[in-house]
Amino acid sequence: MILKYIMAENQKLTRFDTGIDKLNKMLSGGFPEDSVIMLLGPPGIGKSSFCMQAAYRNAVKGTKVLYLTTGASPESVKETMKEFGFNLQQNEKNIIFIDGYSWREGSRKNENAGYVLKNMTNLTEAIVIIKKALSDNDFKNGLVIVDSASDFVMYADKRPLFKFFQILIAEIRENPKTIGLISIEEGMHDLKDVSTITYLADGELQFEFNGENRFFKVNKMAQTHHTLDPINFEINKGKVV
Repeated sequence: MILKYIMAENQKLTRFDTGIDKLNKMLSGGFPEDSVIMLLGPPGIGKSSFCMQAAYRNAVKGTKVLYLTTGASPESVKETMKEFGFNLQQNEKNIIFIDGYSWREGSRKNENAGYVLKNMTNLTEAIVIIKKALSDNDFKNGLVIVDSASDFVMYADKRPLFKFFQILIAEIRENPKTIGLISIEEGMHDLKDVSTITYLADGELQFEFNGENRFFKVNKMAQTHHTLDPINFEINKGKVV
């Protein structure tokens, strides 16, 4: 009886396309609204590809996507998405980028264009820019992507770091029917730090590689009945399938 009630409540939720059909099916249609999901996995496993695919699949449906990229410039992300076969021509306006990359190259060309982080150590400035981007674009029913949180963990002082993630997650949740995807690298940080950050989130999607196959599993997902079984996936021409 309790399970039937949970399933009925799940059907009332707005759910966001994960970008992968079999994961949508496992999660009763996709990621649940008003939630923040951590994407955990080693470098190169496919987290960034997953983020780009989720961004595109939601953007083509008219969903606004705020995309904070730290591992590549916005121009590089857009070019990679096009190489993957994601046609952004009619949907590019739905993806708003925050450039968290160009500072490391000493690039100043984008300082007066769009949203730009000057470095990864000033966490207060990062929150201000994220809040401004959300406010400027009247963010509702949207998707917020941070790829990757690892740059904040590497460069920022630990003392304010967890407060930063608390505020970031709260800002995402404050926007009606919006979700967040935050990637973080496994094997690069103190396990306690990663555990603390993931504890703050509503969901956790873990990417793994067993030497032959890539797979992911849902360790937790708020407001969702799901299996803990792993799902195999491949990276085919950049796409996660």
